[in-house]
Amino acid sequence: MSVTLRRASAGDVDFVVELANHDDVEPFLGARRARDHAAILREVERSQREPAAFGRMIVECDGERAGMMGYERVNERSRIAQLEGIAVHPDFRGRRLADDAARALQRYLIFELGFHRLQLEVYAFNERALVHAERSGFVREGVKRKAYWRHGEWVDAVLFALIREDLDDDPRQRGEERMELIHTCYRITDIDRSVGFYEALGFEERGRFPIRDEAINVFMGLPGDDNRLELTYNFGVDSYEIGTGYGHIAVTVDDLDATLERLAEQGIEPERPPYRIREGGSRLCFVRDPDGYRIELIERSAS
Repeated sequence: MSVTLRRASAGDVDFVVELANHDDVEPFLGARRARDHAAILREVERSQREPAAFGRMIVECDGERAGMMGYERVNERSRIAQLEGIAVHPDFRGRRLADDAARALQRYLIFELGFHRLQLEVYAFNERALVHAERSGFVREGVKRKAYWRHGEWVDAVLFALIREDLDDDPRQRGEERMELIHTCYRITDIDRSVGFYEALGFEERGRFPIRDEAINVFMGLPGDDNRLELTYNFGVDSYEIGTGYGHIAVTVDDLDATLERLAEQGIEPERPPYRIREGGSRLCFVRDPDGYRIELIERSAS
């Protein structure tokens, strides 16, 4: 997957308008963010005229428009830029391309335009953006309490920033190889039944992706986290042998008893009542999904 960043042109305005008004994007953008064609065109034209002070950028994935990012110089003397309007089209989520695009924008603003500090504000309810900000290298600096009126209530804003030294200390920015475990996959026999089970556990369905005429991959994740679970449905297969090698996946919960009570209302019962492996250890229990895969529920420590 190739992720690139370029300055927006007049030909991108329709795409930006559609993205800014998408039902799964608009609620998370700033209330004053431009959304109509004329206003966005004015921003694009300003970006072309004043590239050192203002930018509207297009994120491309393998040559296809996938998102947008923006910046504005807010302090010329101290060389500070405010990042804004960061959004990825829902069709491209789950690939972490926003992280790659953000790091590219960071390098451009600091190494090419000479900014010293990049600032970013994220609504506290936007869990996906909070995770993205920290994963792409921004440092959380604080919270503006009840700072903005949004969706009929006062909401907090989480403040992030990044300076040149942060890039120097980040191995990802130096091009060093980095590996991480990103998801677990197993096969299922009924998509809706399995999705319903994991939604009962608190997962969110993030997308369904056909694999030619052979299968469908369903990606799911917990709020504020990536797509950690991939469920594969193969057409024409109605059963699988789990075997003796598979163990389980584990999920943490704040209150195990409350979680089990909620699951019981949906017909999901534990294999046995909660217990501890050792004295002083966390309380835990296991449930099974519709295909028999074991899920460990671990109660977080009060400390």
